[in-house]
Amino acid sequence: MGSSFVPPELVDATIDHLHDDIPTLAACSLVHRQWLSSSRYHLFSRISFAVSKLPDFLDLIEENAQISRNVRELRVHYSQGATFGTVYNQTLLFDVLDRLPALVTLRLNGITYFPSSNRACFAPWQPPPGRTLQCLDFYGFRGSSEILTYTLSLFGKVPVGVLRVQDADMLVHPDRFGYSWDYASSQAHLFASSMVGWRVGGLELGLNRPSHHWNDLFCKILAPSCLVSLEIGALNTLFRARITAVQRLKDDYGLLFEQFGVRFAHVRLDVSTAGSLVTDILSRPVVKFSVPATVLERYLSECSSLQSLHIYCGSFRESVRDVALLIRSVPPSTKRITFGIQESLQILLQDPSFSEDQWTYLEQGLLGIRDLQYVKFVTEIADVEQTHCLLRKQIQLDHMQRQLMKEVVPKLNETGLLFF
Repeated sequence: MGSSFVPPELVDATIDHLHDDIPTLAACSLVHRQWLSSSRYHLFSRISFAVSKLPDFLDLIEENAQISRNVRELRVHYSQGATFGTVYNQTLLFDVLDRLPALVTLRLNGITYFPSSNRACFAPWQPPPGRTLQCLDFYGFRGSSEILTYTLSLFGKVPVGVLRVQDADMLVHPDRFGYSWDYASSQAHLFASSMVGWRVGGLELGLNRPSHHWNDLFCKILAPSCLVSLEIGALNTLFRARITAVQRLKDDYGLLFEQFGVRFAHVRLDVSTAGSLVTDILSRPVVKFSVPATVLERYLSECSSLQSLHIYCGSFRESVRDVALLIRSVPPSTKRITFGIQESLQILLQDPSFSEDQWTYLEQGLLGIRDLQYVKFVTEIADVEQTHCLLRKQIQLDHMQRQLMKEVVPKLNETGLLFF
């Protein structure tokens, strides 16, 4: 019997459908030589290992260039037994990155690099001209200002589409809680100066504590002409002695909006801060203040070129009034607005205590935005694997929820602005 022939287009379509099924992809790679290339494209597209395995991975890709050509996302975590830690030699990582020509996403989970005492040894990653990263992700990013600034500076010569810093803590002064970058050491300032003009298109921040020093640093190093997108996690405003909640929030992100806001095309705000309890630095329970609408209005007033706005509301039942007020400050140039809601929309929409007037007030504010093209409501849930992650999984509305939405905001539906 003659050998059967399967058109390459069908082979590619079949294997593309199995892109996240590793066991099946591995089996496909053994079926026929014709299937090998497409299977490898997906099998090795995402690689993840502990930082201690870098030498083994380097040996592997040096011996098999076909594997290295398919790696598009690399995730390196500290170790299985520790959440985060400091590494003393970045050369090995750079050797690996230089051998991954297709790499577009680099994720460092719980990894920081310790600067050498000899400043002459400072050598950031120098990729070939034209090389960029679509996403540079630091998760579990904790340590002193010197260590964190040094780790960032290792990549400060590489243009980045999105710089993501999550679950982050920076200790500016080793003996006290400092709010200003001015407290940072001369060594940290030296590393920061090496990054001035860093070309970053989008900034996504999920910070664990008041973040004035972080944003002061970003204002010093990022190129104003490049940054067009900002996504920030929960605006956690804690009451502390001599620092009011409003002043703390103003310091947190006001610098970024003042310096870069005029160019922002996309902004994501997390306003889910009302009513919950947190623990302060003295381990006493304190009430988390709701985000003052006037502060958020001030942020949005800086964004004269805004095209897209995403608001994570948390409990929509508790935050709808503040959100409705905030919507009236949205720049008229805004075309797309998305609301992320924590609770089930079906339960919320059928809740008799949630009055129709609240929906009407929100709807009127949305209809007053001049260039608005669509409004979208989604349910958002936290990622179980990364509890501190500012990004959440979005669940689209089912048919019943869509019908209920059309009933509570009928004018948005009639004008074609309600999008599913």
